[in-house]
Amino acid sequence: MPIVHGLGIHSVFLRLPITLSSISPQNLQSLPSEIENCHLVYIPEVGYVIAVTKWRILLNYRTIPSIQYKFSANGVDYFKSTLTTELDRVLGDVNKKIRKRSARIILKLSHYIKYYSEGISDAIKKCAELDALISFYQVAHNQHYVRPQIVNEHKILIYGGRHPLIEQTTTFIPNDTLSENNENLIKIITGPNSCGKSTFIKQTALIVFMAHIGSYVPAKFATIGLLSHIYTKITCSESISLQSSFFLQDIRQASRALSSSSKKSLIIIDEFGKGTSKMDSIALLSAIIIEFINKGTECPHVLIVTYFCEIFEWIPESNLVKFQTFEFLMDKNNVLFLYRLIKGQMTCNYSFVVAQITYLNNYIFNFAKEIQMTLQFGEAPPRPNDFRRKELSLASINALFSSETVIVLTDLKGLVLDLMGDQTT
Repeated sequence: MPIVHGLGIHSVFLRLPITLSSISPQNLQSLPSEIENCHLVYIPEVGYVIAVTKWRILLNYRTIPSIQYKFSANGVDYFKSTLTTELDRVLGDVNKKIRKRSARIILKLSHYIKYYSEGISDAIKKCAELDALISFYQVAHNQHYVRPQIVNEHKILIYGGRHPLIEQTTTFIPNDTLSENNENLIKIITGPNSCGKSTFIKQTALIVFMAHIGSYVPAKFATIGLLSHIYTKITCSESISLQSSFFLQDIRQASRALSSSSKKSLIIIDEFGKGTSKMDSIALLSAIIIEFINKGTECPHVLIVTYFCEIFEWIPESNLVKFQTFEFLMDKNNVLFLYRLIKGQMTCNYSFVVAQITYLNNYIFNFAKEIQMTLQFGEAPPRPNDFRRKELSLASINALFSSETVIVLTDLKGLVLDLMGDQTT
C-alpha cells in the first residue's frame, strides 16, 4: 500500500486522492467477480469504503462474502472490506483528526493570546502608529507637503492651501486662508455655482485636521493655532431613520455650533437653509452670523458659503467679518471660472449662466428666464402653451427672413395665424 509515512496530517489529507487512486488493481482482485466497476473513496465519519458503481450480475449484495454492505446512495453501493479496514487502521479518519487538532491549536492559541495580551496589544498599537507615520511621510514627500507650525494662538494662516484629494485629479489653483486674533475671523464667501466655494472651506478644515494629527499639509506655508473642535454643516441626507428633514438638520447643526463652540473652534457652513424659503433662510443665517459677531474676542474661526446675495444688507460692519468671492470672467453668456479667492462680494449667483453652459434644453432654459422676469416684476407667470407659441412664432420669423428661405404664401398665412392666436388667447 503506497502510503507515505512521516507526512503531516494535513499533507496526508491533501494527498489522499492520489493515495487512493494509486492503489494497484491487484488489491481489488480479491473482490467478488460480480462487481464490474468500483473504486476506493474516503467519507468523513465513515472512513474508507469501496464504492460499487456497476454490477455484472444482479444479486443480493447484502450477503456477498468477504465484503460488508454499508449503505447505498444515488445508485452507488458502499462496502467495507479487509483493504478498507486496513486503511482505517493506518490512516484513520483524517478529516476528524484535522478538526480535533485544529480545535486544540485554536484553544492553545487563545490561552497564549490571553496570557500575553498586554504585550501583543502594545505591539499592534506601535505597528499601527509606525504604519501611519510611514504613510504620512510617503504622501508628504510625493505631494510636496510642508510642515505646519503649531502655535497656541488664535490664528489660522494657510498660504497656498490645496485640497489633498481634488489636486490628485485636476490642475488645482491654491488659495490662502488668513484668520487671526480679532480680524477676519468670520469669512462670508459667495460666488457663481461651481466656482470652488465648497472645495475651499473643505480644504481649510482638512488642512487644520491634518496638522492636528501630526501630518504635513498641502500648502506653501501654514501656521495653525491649536483647536479643540471642528464643527461642520456641509451636506445633509433625508432619512426616515433620522426623523428629520434637511432644514431641521441644518438648524440642529447650526445650534450645536453656536452653543458648543469657543475661540478654539473652527466652524464651516456650506449653503445653510436649503430646505426652507429664501427669506427665512436669509433671516436665520443673518442672525447666526450676528451672534458670532457678538462673541467678540471669543469668536471662533467661521467659514460660511452662501448663495444669498441679499445677506450683505443685514450684516453689520465689523473687523471680524470679511467678504470674499471667487474670481471669474464673463463673455456674453459664458462664464470662465478662475478659482482664485479675492476680496469682495457677489451681486447674483449666475444660476442661468451655469445652467446654460451645462447644455440645458433651450426651451426649458428660455421658459425659466421668462418665469424669472415675471416673478421679478410681480406679474403672473406665463402659461407653457403661450410661451411655446411665442417660441414657434419667433422661429418662423427667423426662418422666413433668412437668405436661404423662399417665402411662400402658406408660410405667411401660418405665421399670421400663430401671431393672432397668441394675441387672442
